[in-house]
Amino acid sequence: MNPEFLGILVLALLVTVWLIMWQRRGGQIELLAKKQKEFEVEESRLFDYLHELGEALYEDQPVPKIQKRIVDGMRKVVSAKRGGCLYIVDKPGKLVPAYCSKNCVPLIPLAEELATQHATNGKAVSSHIKLQTIPDDVGMLGRRMKAREFALVSQIASEPELRDHPFLIADQQDVGAMIAPLYYGDKPLGVMAVMGDGVNGGFTTHDFDVFRSAAEQSAFALGSALVHQEVLDKRRIEDELKSAREIQKVLLPHKPPKFAGWKFAGTNVPASVVSGDYYDYIKVDPEHLGVVIADVSGKGIPASLVMATCRALVRMNAPGETSPSATLRNVNRFIFGDMREDMFISMAYCVLTKEGRFVLARAGHDPPLLYRQKTGQVERLKPGGLAVGIDKGNVFNRVSKELAGEMETGDCLLLYTDGATDAMDSRGLEEFSLDQLEKSFAVAAAKEPGAPREILRALTDQLKAFVGSHDQMDDITLIAIQKQ
Repeated sequence: MNPEFLGILVLALLVTVWLIMWQRRGGQIELLAKKQKEFEVEESRLFDYLHELGEALYEDQPVPKIQKRIVDGMRKVVSAKRGGCLYIVDKPGKLVPAYCSKNCVPLIPLAEELATQHATNGKAVSSHIKLQTIPDDVGMLGRRMKAREFALVSQIASEPELRDHPFLIADQQDVGAMIAPLYYGDKPLGVMAVMGDGVNGGFTTHDFDVFRSAAEQSAFALGSALVHQEVLDKRRIEDELKSAREIQKVLLPHKPPKFAGWKFAGTNVPASVVSGDYYDYIKVDPEHLGVVIADVSGKGIPASLVMATCRALVRMNAPGETSPSATLRNVNRFIFGDMREDMFISMAYCVLTKEGRFVLARAGHDPPLLYRQKTGQVERLKPGGLAVGIDKGNVFNRVSKELAGEMETGDCLLLYTDGATDAMDSRGLEEFSLDQLEKSFAVAAAKEPGAPREILRALTDQLKAFVGSHDQMDDITLIAIQKQ
């Protein structure tokens, strides 16, 4: 072969190889540039997503709106074309769907009826998903949340929960997913998933890294929003309770009544913001005055609502009726149907005359104490009676009794609720007791003749000293009625 031709051939081959390598390198550069562009776009989406979450927190947006932004924003960041969902911990052991995007792929098994309906009624499956709670330790979502495991699921149909289920819909075929547990510190909040078509949902390992990082930031944002919401809810409840307390104060007597021959004093000290105790003075007729005290079982809002109902019924039935037991029978008849099985009302109702006589009826209430000035002794008044709200009337009416008596100048009648006798000392070991209340009442009544308000002040001071730093366990209500 001609050496000159051979040289030309070799040169041509070298040029050809160089061109091929250059083309390949150019292709690689182009591919790298494309990848770099994709990363930049994804990075920009991630920054936009985190910025939107920050704005949502700053604007105090409602938690459900933040939940929606988390899922929709995450879908946009990783281009999840088959939807996304967020399940939150509703109570121990249960996850509930907080938000599912439109046409979200179901990640739970479906009943045959739903699987059959899906082809013609896609809303049936969507509605089912939004209402279906799932255990927080099973299923492709629950297992990951419990184990705090981030997962890139190749095919959701291959997951045990769907693989072994006889009914799958087209949406559950050839779909991959990314799943992230959401924790705020050590507190489980829920689990999020986004879905895409094909193996691994079309998501790359880079997508998974981005998803994981964004999910961690989302958990922090969601946890912060929930904490903030809890603070707002607590503040709102406190404001409502304060309003309820102010309303309840209106229902208690503002000042003692004027009724010839008698002086009165009353006090109510609630254990919480609102009270289940109440007392009232009721004009029965020009010659009779009623004094009632009541204690609804339990504390807080439910007890205060029952108290308000009871007060209204007493005021409705007492005028014109000089028999206290008859009034209590009517109150029981009206309120029985509206009482919860675990609630009742203990009551004591006394009707006074200007001449110094009284008639007392008791509905399961602690016995009133009567101090006699002549002897310095205290009597416990115990007419029979059943608490209001336990029986619709047959037994209540049969056991209700009245006790009539007369009081002389300086005698004092004390009505009270069991919050006084059940008060615990600062060690939480000893009760104030009825015996102690009786002794304290005798001393105060002897020391303060003609001054029922001072008698109550002495009793409340002793109770406060006895309780000390121990929390008040129950509402305390006291009424002193003294004959002048």
